[in-house]
Amino acid sequence: MSEPDALIGEVEEARARGGVQLVVVRTDRRSNPDRHRDVTAAVHRAIDAHLGD
Repeated sequence: MSEPDALIGEVEEARARGGVQLVVVRTDRRSNPDRHRDVTAAVHRAIDAHLGD
């Protein structure tokens, strides 16, 4: 499982336990653009899943 997928899993588990109000993810776009892109996309997928989109 990739790191972004693991992040989505952690957010989903937290939601199941009572909800998530805020997710903060810090990445360094300049030093690791691929990781930044993947984590950003993972966070967007988690938000979309939460909103039902």
